[in-house]
Amino acid sequence: MVEDAGVPYLRLTCPPLTDDRQRRVAEELTAVVVELFTPPRGPSADDIRARTTVHFATYGPDQLFVGGRAATTEDPDVTVELSDWSMSTRRQARVAARLTPVLVGRPRGGRRAAGRWTTTTAWLRQLLAGAVGA
Repeated sequence: MVEDAGVPYLRLTCPPLTDDRQRRVAEELTAVVVELFTPPRGPSADDIRARTTVHFATYGPDQLFVGGRAATTEDPDVTVELSDWSMSTRRQARVAARLTPVLVGRPRGGRRAAGRWTTTTAWLRQLLAGAVGA
C-alpha cells in the first residue's frame, strides 16, 4: 500500500491581483507543485493536481508590515507558504528554487524564515504593475 502523500497547500500572501493574474499564477504554481510532488510510484500527476490548493491571502494598504514599514504595491512583499512541514532542508531548497522563478521571473534568493520560504524582490513591482485589482 502506498502512503498518502498529503494535500499540497500553498498560501500566497500578496497585494491584490486581478482575477486573470490570480488564475495564471495559480496555474503556474500548481504545475510546479505537480512536477515536484508526483512520486515515481503512488498518486498520479492528475491526482496531485486535483488535490493541490493555492490560496491567495491579499493585503491592502497598511495591512502588512515588514521591518516596521508597510508593504505597498510599489514595494510589495510576497510570501509563499507550503503546507508540508516534514520536508528536509534539502527538499525545501529544491522546492524554493522551482517556485521562486514562477513569482519573480528568474531565480533570486529565497530565504528561509520560521519554517517557510519567503521571497521578496524588486521584480515583484513588474508582477503587480497593471495587475492590481480594485
